[in-house]
Amino acid sequence: MKNLYTLLFVFFISSGITFAQNPFMAGVSYGANRAELVDSSPMACGSAFYAKKYFQEVGVSVAKRIGRKWEVQSGLIHGSGEVMINADYGEGVEPHSYADISIYSIPVQMKFYPLPFVFIAAGPVFDFGERDSSFDQSGVGFQGGIGGHYQTGRVRFTIMPNVKMHRAFGGDKLDVNGRVGLSGIQFGMAYQLGSK
Repeated sequence: MKNLYTLLFVFFISSGITFAQNPFMAGVSYGANRAELVDSSPMACGSAFYAKKYFQEVGVSVAKRIGRKWEVQSGLIHGSGEVMINADYGEGVEPHSYADISIYSIPVQMKFYPLPFVFIAAGPVFDFGERDSSFDQSGVGFQGGIGGHYQTGRVRFTIMPNVKMHRAFGGDKLDVNGRVGLSGIQFGMAYQLGSK
């Protein structure tokens, strides 16, 4: 938790320095996703299956336009979900168990606007999982999607179907638990700060 506070502090200070005196968007987001553990392998004690479960994300973000067709966006996102573990441990052992997954992420996205209200987004995701968790997802992942936005005055609403892969690079050696892959929809609301 201490690392989380440090990340928040650095994020907002650096954002304030970078965007000071310039217009930028500050917002919040919510994501509803279908989660799947990718690259998971059988346990030594028997076969294991990780069922798909829903995974939700909440976050804060800042975004800055670069010219007419480009925008850079970053933020801090907390994702959480539950997976069902189905493993054959042997007689007398409950075959079904549940485990919670909690991931803190700093996404860095570039958005391209082929049309004023439509964008294509992609970029790396820097993940910070819980080291004491069996499903630690610390490492570098990626995210991409196509979305749209509607802006009225200084308020902007966005929606983006997207896919995301946590711990695609780096982190510890892959174990039985694999990587968390997501597919879903992100909703966002942002407010423009600074002069137009």
